[in-house]
Amino acid sequence: MGEFNRIAERIAGHLEEVSREGGLRSQDIADIVGNAYQGEAINCYPGRPGSGCHDLAVFVSLSLKRNGGNKRGHLTCRKAIEKLIQHMQGACARSTRYALLVVDSWDGEAISEWEWNIKEIQQYAHLEVYLISGGAISAIIPFH
Repeated sequence: MGEFNRIAERIAGHLEEVSREGGLRSQDIADIVGNAYQGEAINCYPGRPGSGCHDLAVFVSLSLKRNGGNKRGHLTCRKAIEKLIQHMQGACARSTRYALLVVDSWDGEAISEWEWNIKEIQQYAHLEVYLISGGAISAIIPFH
């Protein structure tokens, strides 16, 4: 697996723990990611607003089904991909060197629509993608 799999594993673990209790709140994601990374500051979507561009940006999509129907603040897979594109090719173009996308439901149509952008990002940044299934994660390589 990749360099940032422990972050995806931590999210999957927390999601599994709280699924019986009504799901994971979107505002908790930044804390889970920060505790798993224990490094320098990061950009996290969804998360708390921050300033500046950091070496690592994490994008998390949790579906309603897996998250106890808790929709507020969570990103769909499509929206997480759009945030990734906006961050990596817009606000923090070439400043963020690592991107991590963690999803629990895959949107192949959104990936296809953004294929060119994802390939371009992979030319200058390290991108890891993980799919949460049950309490486990699987690495996905969108394009080469």
